[in-house]
Amino acid sequence: MTRAYSVGDGSSPSPEQLREFQRRMGPPENELPGAIAFRAVVGRTDEFVVAIIGADVYSTGISISIAVRLRRSDRSEAGLAHELFGRGHRGARGGELLVGVAYPDGRTATNVSAPLPDPLTGLDHPTLAQGGGGGGGRSFSIDYWLSPLPPPGDLTIVVAWPSHGVDETHTLMPADLIANGLAHNVELWPWESPADDDDPPAPELPVLPEGGWFAEHMPDNPPHTSETP
Repeated sequence: MTRAYSVGDGSSPSPEQLREFQRRMGPPENELPGAIAFRAVVGRTDEFVVAIIGADVYSTGISISIAVRLRRSDRSEAGLAHELFGRGHRGARGGELLVGVAYPDGRTATNVSAPLPDPLTGLDHPTLAQGGGGGGGRSFSIDYWLSPLPPPGDLTIVVAWPSHGVDETHTLMPADLIANGLAHNVELWPWESPADDDDPPAPELPVLPEGGWFAEHMPDNPPHTSETP
């Protein structure tokens, strides 16, 4: 759905700026990504491993998949899933998995400080946003969306998880693997801005027995006072 957008001083982005802003929000649905043939262990202890297990490249960014593997099932009090998915990443609070990237030109982004880009002035500023994920027991996974697409060159991925004894590591994703993945990206049709008619249609109401409890208690039919429950 399209929505009005303005910054702090009340100014609004141009249609072109708004279009680029919307394209940054997630992997474009009009593309089939090219796979980046890269995986690497980026942190480990005797009981714990963090690894990059895959990445997909789009015209506007890279989706990076990270796996966490435990030697024994998670028995922590809060639960590992809470550390991975249960907190808003607006500044590290001591327990989060820390992920960062450094572009070949020196620009950086992290998962603990990932504000939306300013559609007027900041569309070139990288963002690293948490996407989907899940798991339990001894296996967890989490995706991160990195945008915009890095310029040609090796991408540095930095990972640390101090609360679990995982020291900071710096891992290079080679430029040739990224370029090869991008060469296999497929555009299905031209990208279009979200529109109001992209919202799913309202569901049709079911046919209910007349005079029954369900008909009486539908949301658009407030319940009537009755002598019987």
